[in-house]
Amino acid sequence: MRIKKYFDNYYKNVIINNNHNVKDIVENSKMASLDSVFVAIKGYKHNGIDYIEEAIKNGAKTIIFDEEISFSNKNVNFIKVCDAKVELARLLNWFYQKKSKPKIIAVTGTNGKTSVTMYTFNALKKLNINCLLIGTEENISFYNGRLRYIRASNTTPSITTIYQLMMEHPYKYLIMEASSQGICEGRLLGLTFRVACFTNITQDHLDYHKTMDNYANAKSRIVYQLEDEGILILNRDMNYFTEIKKLSINRIYTYSIQDDTAMIYGRIIDRKIGGMKVAIDTLSKKKIINTKLMGDFNLENLLATYTILHNLNLEDALIVDLLENISAVKGRMNLFLLNKAYIVVDFAHTPDGIKQVLEYFDKIKRKKIITIIGCGGHRDISKRPIMANVATTYSDLVIFTEDNSRDEDVNKIISDMEKGAINNKYLIEPDRKKALDLAIEMAESEDIICILGKGSETEIISKEIKKFSDIDYIRNLGGKRLNG
Repeated sequence: MRIKKYFDNYYKNVIINNNHNVKDIVENSKMASLDSVFVAIKGYKHNGIDYIEEAIKNGAKTIIFDEEISFSNKNVNFIKVCDAKVELARLLNWFYQKKSKPKIIAVTGTNGKTSVTMYTFNALKKLNINCLLIGTEENISFYNGRLRYIRASNTTPSITTIYQLMMEHPYKYLIMEASSQGICEGRLLGLTFRVACFTNITQDHLDYHKTMDNYANAKSRIVYQLEDEGILILNRDMNYFTEIKKLSINRIYTYSIQDDTAMIYGRIIDRKIGGMKVAIDTLSKKKIINTKLMGDFNLENLLATYTILHNLNLEDALIVDLLENISAVKGRMNLFLLNKAYIVVDFAHTPDGIKQVLEYFDKIKRKKIITIIGCGGHRDISKRPIMANVATTYSDLVIFTEDNSRDEDVNKIISDMEKGAINNKYLIEPDRKKALDLAIEMAESEDIICILGKGSETEIISKEIKKFSDIDYIRNLGGKRLNG
């Protein structure tokens, strides 16, 4: 396809110096090659305008931008538009117009995105349905029985990356995490969703959004990208439920663990270390499910997954069977046994996430709860004392430590956390490995050690990036995985 054909469709009087065939559409100058179209996007950290020269050097023949520039080259098209992000989305739709697009399931929320998308993906994979997962840890392709893992750089990758991935094969479904930053930065522009699911909205990313209302408004934008026949799924228990519900003219499905008038209602019958027995009132009848998952929030995740699968027209009995066989996602409520003490590794890094993890074990503990926790550097300083307060409220002992301090002084971070601690029930050990060693040394039989914040991450990002995985370290000490 030649570039002039695109501009003839949408613009008049655009001067095209080089009517080249379009090889690809890129927003990363390093990815440009002969006959690429480079779209100069202004992002949170970088401005594409600064990389135009590199894109041309790599072979780009059309440059699209929305700011004033001084470049000129007779062999290159320089096209100014009103909004480069919007233009990029339109270009991608044009470039890939002849390929079949998958039905997109978008999941957003402060907590639960990774679990719900992974549960949904694994359920479809088990049914041998071709699908693609775009998530926090990695992107995973399942096509014709073959599984392929693709490393992800952002929770929500660039729109060009999304198109490139979903057009590799004729997938039936794309299941993706929709982060608030990704939405704000236009990484979802031009996509339409068959299903949009909200898990919850609690405090996070206020360094970026500044206020909770801004944060909620960012997430709510995906409502406007639903297909005409699309489905909106809402957690009835979440903050901003009423506000988001009012935005949609689409069919709405609700789920809840608090309100039995919701379309899907669930409750925990029995809590234990290593799993739960839950009752789910579905659209047809009540089901009892024994699951290896733990926590009220995981019941919410199960309900969200059920509702998504129901709206993909799967039989109720089949969905229930799939849910009963779900395993915990790596780094999410992973349970180990070491020296007769239980160790839980979880990604919880928000006040609400920490509360939900610790509250579950507080209800079933036989002895002590020892919690290891830190806060990220240069990220929402206001939540540091709140996280510490929650941790010390629900634990018998807390150890404050390193958690991706970046180039901020870890001792300053811990000092901020101390302001929220109660009853002096805490110790300080900035070195994360030493903090884990200390907790294991202090733990007695049937104590519960909760290692929070990093989940399945394999690096500590500080002034010096260190290879370190909570999960691998526990395994290397002889920890036996109990739930998957």
